[in-house]
Amino acid sequence: MENEADFDPRTGLTELNETECWSLLAQSGIGRLAVIDGHQPDIFPVNYVVDDRRIVVRTGPGTKLAAAVLTGLAAFEVDTFDKDHRSGWSVVVHGTVAEVHDLDEVLAARDLGIEPWADGEKTRFMTITPGEISGRRIPD
Repeated sequence: MENEADFDPRTGLTELNETECWSLLAQSGIGRLAVIDGHQPDIFPVNYVVDDRRIVVRTGPGTKLAAAVLTGLAAFEVDTFDKDHRSGWSVVVHGTVAEVHDLDEVLAARDLGIEPWADGEKTRFMTITPGEISGRRIPD
Protein backbone atom coordinates (compact mmCIF):
# COMPACT_ATOMS: atom_id res chain seq x y z
CA MET A 1 0.00 0.00 0.00
CA GLU A 2 1.21 3.51 -0.80
CA ASN A 3 2.22 5.87 1.97
CA GLU A 4 -1.01 7.43 3.21
CA ALA A 5 0.69 10.86 3.40
CA ASP A 6 1.30 10.73 -0.37
CA PHE A 7 -2.32 9.91 -1.26
CA ASP A 8 -4.38 12.87 -2.44
CA PRO A 9 -8.07 12.18 -1.74
CA ARG A 10 -9.04 15.12 -3.96
CA THR A 11 -7.60 13.44 -7.09
CA GLY A 12 -7.56 9.81 -5.96
CA LEU A 13 -3.89 9.63 -6.94
CA THR A 14 -0.72 8.85 -5.05
CA GLU A 15 2.23 11.19 -5.55
CA LEU A 16 5.45 9.31 -6.26
CA ASN A 17 8.74 10.38 -4.73
CA GLU A 18 11.85 10.97 -6.86
CA THR A 19 13.32 7.53 -6.17
CA GLU A 20 10.10 5.83 -7.28
CA CYS A 21 10.01 7.99 -10.41
CA TRP A 22 13.56 7.02 -11.40
CA SER A 23 12.82 3.36 -10.76
CA LEU A 24 9.79 3.47 -13.04
CA LEU A 25 11.66 5.42 -15.73
CA ALA A 26 14.39 2.77 -15.73
CA GLN A 27 11.86 -0.04 -16.27
CA SER A 28 10.60 1.22 -19.60
CA GLY A 29 12.34 1.85 -22.89
CA ILE A 30 9.73 3.83 -24.75
CA GLY A 31 8.53 7.27 -23.78
CA ARG A 32 7.14 10.43 -25.28
CA LEU A 33 9.20 13.52 -25.92
CA ALA A 34 7.31 16.82 -25.98
CA VAL A 35 8.96 19.79 -27.69
CA ILE A 36 7.95 23.15 -29.10
CA ASP A 37 8.13 23.09 -32.90
CA GLY A 38 7.83 26.68 -34.07
CA HIS A 39 4.76 28.00 -32.29
CA GLN A 40 3.10 24.74 -31.30
CA PRO A 41 3.85 21.77 -29.07
CA ASP A 42 4.48 18.37 -30.60
CA ILE A 43 4.94 14.91 -29.08
CA PHE A 44 7.06 12.05 -30.39
CA PRO A 45 7.46 8.46 -29.22
CA VAL A 46 11.14 7.71 -28.57
CA ASN A 47 13.39 4.87 -27.46
CA TYR A 48 15.51 5.70 -24.44
CA VAL A 49 17.46 4.48 -21.43
CA VAL A 50 18.21 6.04 -18.08
CA ASP A 51 21.92 6.63 -17.54
CA ASP A 52 23.34 8.41 -14.52
CA ARG A 53 20.15 10.36 -13.74
CA ARG A 54 19.81 11.47 -17.35
CA ILE A 55 17.53 10.20 -20.08
CA VAL A 56 19.39 9.24 -23.24
CA VAL A 57 17.30 9.18 -26.42
CA ARG A 58 18.31 7.56 -29.68
CA THR A 59 16.91 9.33 -32.73
CA GLY A 60 17.57 10.47 -36.25
CA PRO A 61 17.81 13.88 -37.84
CA GLY A 62 14.47 15.66 -38.10
CA THR A 63 11.86 17.72 -36.33
CA LYS A 64 12.10 16.28 -32.83
CA LEU A 65 15.89 16.56 -32.64
CA ALA A 66 15.96 20.03 -34.20
CA ALA A 67 13.14 21.40 -32.03
CA ALA A 68 14.57 19.92 -28.83
CA VAL A 69 18.08 21.20 -29.45
CA LEU A 70 16.92 24.60 -30.73
CA THR A 71 14.97 25.42 -27.57
CA GLY A 72 17.10 23.32 -25.24
CA LEU A 73 13.97 22.36 -23.32
CA ALA A 74 11.63 19.39 -23.37
CA ALA A 75 9.13 17.41 -21.38
CA PHE A 76 9.36 13.64 -21.29
CA GLU A 77 6.69 11.21 -20.14
CA VAL A 78 6.45 7.50 -19.49
CA ASP A 79 3.37 5.72 -18.24
CA THR A 80 1.58 2.43 -18.07
CA PHE A 81 -1.90 1.32 -17.21
CA ASP A 82 -3.89 -1.80 -16.45
CA LYS A 83 -7.29 -1.39 -18.04
CA ASP A 84 -8.82 -4.36 -16.21
CA HIS A 85 -7.77 -3.12 -12.76
CA ARG A 86 -8.10 0.59 -13.58
CA SER A 87 -4.63 1.23 -12.22
CA GLY A 88 -1.45 2.72 -13.59
CA TRP A 89 1.24 5.32 -13.18
CA SER A 90 2.79 8.26 -15.00
CA VAL A 91 6.16 9.96 -14.65
CA VAL A 92 6.88 13.36 -16.19
CA VAL A 93 10.29 14.98 -16.54
CA HIS A 94 10.88 18.63 -17.44
CA GLY A 95 14.45 19.37 -18.34
CA THR A 96 17.15 20.60 -20.62
CA VAL A 97 18.11 18.84 -23.83
CA ALA A 98 21.45 18.58 -25.54
CA GLU A 99 22.60 16.60 -28.53
CA VAL A 100 25.55 14.32 -27.86
CA HIS A 101 28.47 15.41 -30.08
CA ASP A 102 31.62 14.40 -28.19
CA LEU A 103 32.98 11.20 -29.78
CA ASP A 104 33.56 9.45 -26.45
CA GLU A 105 30.04 10.31 -25.33
CA VAL A 106 28.54 9.12 -28.63
CA LEU A 107 30.39 5.80 -28.29
CA ALA A 108 29.21 5.51 -24.68
CA ALA A 109 25.62 6.21 -25.77
CA ARG A 110 25.86 3.50 -28.44
CA ASP A 111 27.00 1.07 -25.76
CA LEU A 112 23.81 1.69 -23.76
CA GLY A 113 21.92 -0.66 -26.07
CA ILE A 114 19.06 1.64 -27.06
CA GLU A 115 17.27 -0.30 -29.77
CA PRO A 116 14.98 1.77 -31.98
CA TRP A 117 11.66 0.16 -32.87
CA ALA A 118 11.04 2.25 -35.98
CA ASP A 119 12.97 1.77 -39.17
CA GLY A 120 15.22 4.52 -40.43
CA GLU A 121 18.56 5.94 -39.57
CA LYS A 122 18.75 6.47 -35.81
CA THR A 123 22.39 7.42 -35.31
CA ARG A 124 21.96 10.54 -33.19
CA PHE A 125 21.64 10.80 -29.43
CA MET A 126 20.31 13.46 -27.12
CA THR A 127 20.22 13.71 -23.37
CA ILE A 128 17.53 15.12 -21.14
CA THR A 129 18.83 16.41 -17.85
CA PRO A 130 15.90 16.76 -15.45
CA GLY A 131 15.15 20.02 -13.74
CA GLU A 132 11.94 18.62 -12.33
CA ILE A 133 10.60 15.09 -12.06
CA SER A 134 7.19 14.06 -10.79
CA GLY A 135 4.96 11.04 -10.87
CA ARG A 136 1.56 9.84 -9.88
CA ARG A 137 -0.03 6.46 -9.47
CA ILE A 138 -3.63 5.31 -9.52
CA PRO A 139 -3.67 2.96 -6.55
CA ASP A 140 -4.73 -0.68 -7.07
